[in-house]
Amino acid sequence: MASLSMIMKEKGITSDDLATLAQDTVWLVNKYDELREQYPNEYVAAYKKRVIDHDKDMLALLERLKSKYDDNISRFAIEFVSAEDFELILPTG
Repeated sequence: MASLSMIMKEKGITSDDLATLAQDTVWLVNKYDELREQYPNEYVAAYKKRVIDHDKDMLALLERLKSKYDDNISRFAIEFVSAEDFELILPTG
């Protein structure tokens, strides 16, 4: 079984890439209400705390990102931005 560090090395992913991905994921969550106004019911891709692309069709977005960034899209945070409010239901106990 391959270790995470071996997979990262094989894919060319650095620890800095992971840190940026985590920061961008938090940024998307914090900006969700603003993003909802601009990109309702779209997938939004972020990198270094800015939107780099968006689309209603995730596959189209992924293909465009692959084309623009030489298939190295694992570094981008991608989130679906729902136009509707949603309720998260978690089990208790």
